[in-house]
Amino acid sequence: MLSVLIRVEDEPPGTRIDYVRHVISDTIVPFGVRVDADRDLRAQILTGRIGMVEVTKVSGPPLRAFRTPRLIRDSDPKLFKIDVQVRGRTVFAQGDREAALAPGDFTLLDLSRPCQVADRGDEHEVVAVKFPHAALPLLHDELERVTAVPISGRNGLGAPISSLARHLAQRLEGHDPSEGVRLTAALMDLLIVALAERLGRAATLAPTTQRRALLASVQASSTNGWRTPSCHRARSPRPTTSRSGTSTSCSRRSRRPCRAGSGSGGWSGAAGTCSTRRWGTGR
Repeated sequence: MLSVLIRVEDEPPGTRIDYVRHVISDTIVPFGVRVDADRDLRAQILTGRIGMVEVTKVSGPPLRAFRTPRLIRDSDPKLFKIDVQVRGRTVFAQGDREAALAPGDFTLLDLSRPCQVADRGDEHEVVAVKFPHAALPLLHDELERVTAVPISGRNGLGAPISSLARHLAQRLEGHDPSEGVRLTAALMDLLIVALAERLGRAATLAPTTQRRALLASVQASSTNGWRTPSCHRARSPRPTTSRSGTSTSCSRRSRRPCRAGSGSGGWSGAAGTCSTRRWGTGR
């Protein structure tokens, strides 16, 4: 699995704000971006593909981002994304709805439609998970009803979804490909069932999808759920290499991908709670 760590503070102070705009557009989709920071801006973006999804973790000062009709006409890769709040508070808007997220909460956005993002507070951290429209076996017109809707990460299916998305971001620098495929499949099964329930369409899902989601939610609520390890942080602007020759970080200037070392794999350690008797996503 390839991941890229970008440190904005490695850029000369006079170009850092423009560089953030470029990186956000390059790692997620084109957005108009405004950053509430001075020339001493410091931020990190860790991004990579795991299985069928692309995961990006953004840490830094507050920003505002706009996905406009013009930007969509110029670049529309037909993607959804969920945004999971890790630190700070952020408001996501799409259509006539706004989702104000606290840490642990998440929301769905359709990147083929205009949307806005506005961070609140001094520092923030958000994990974005992107995936194709086709990954959700639900009617696109109906999914418009559940974008920019806040979903609690403290109960219901929202708990394992939030926990697993954050876990994937922290595993960008240390897991094997087979584990990534398994974890992203579990995330998508949970998300599909959670959204179908909100739309009143759970009965239309394949029984196998519901069984897999149930298994994932039970695993998350058990004492042997997935572990959330500490994230490796690069200290040098140049790639560092372990004794085995595995690169674990990379320079934002070269932006060369870094192949993560093999993690221990497995889902171990406690995660968020989720009742197997109640499938609803917390509201």
